[in-house]
This record gives sequence, C-alpha cells and structure tokens, in this order.
Amino acid sequence: MNEKLFCPSCRKENEYTTKERFFSNGTKHIEAICVTCNKWIKFLQQVGAEEFRMPYGKHKGKTLRGIKEEDREYLEWFVENSESLKIIKRIKEVLESYEMSQMF
Repeated sequence: MNEKLFCPSCRKENEYTTKERFFSNGTKHIEAICVTCNKWIKFLQQVGAEEFRMPYGKHKGKTLRGIKEEDREYLEWFVENSESLKIIKRIKEVLESYEMSQMF
C-alpha cells in the first residue's frame, strides 16, 4: 500500500500520485495529487543529486554518493556512454561538488 497524505479537499487521508510541474524560472517541483478527488495536496520534498538512486545497470538501487565513493570511474563512464540526459545531469552535479570539495 502506498503512503497516504491528508487531502484538504476530501478532508481525509488518501493515497496520492505524483506529477512533475515546471515553472517559468526553470525549476521543477513534484506535486502530490489525491487519487480520490484528483486535486493538489502539496509539493513533495525532492531528493538531491547525491541521494538519487540509479534506476538500472551495474549499480541499480545505489545512491550516486555511494557509487562515487566505491566506483567513481563508473560515473565518469556513464556520463560518456549513456543517453539518459537526466541521470547524466545528476551525475555531473555529484562529480562537480566532489571536485570543489577537494580544492579546499
């Protein structure tokens, strides 16, 4: 069973679905939508790049942080060989933050 959230329209705890919402300033948020009345409940907290879990491949289910610590070369390989732009963007964020932290 899925997690439930309080829906202010239905006035009870209901299951929900999620939907990405893009804004004119380029940001993306994830909305929780009530499955009963199909109305907005709230914005959900988003996972940072380091906590993103690989959805497939050699490190399926592992966080990018964990992969960076145990197999950084895989992340570099993935960036060069994959066509998944969304995952590549997150990997680049993780690698760049790592490189910045090594400078100080």
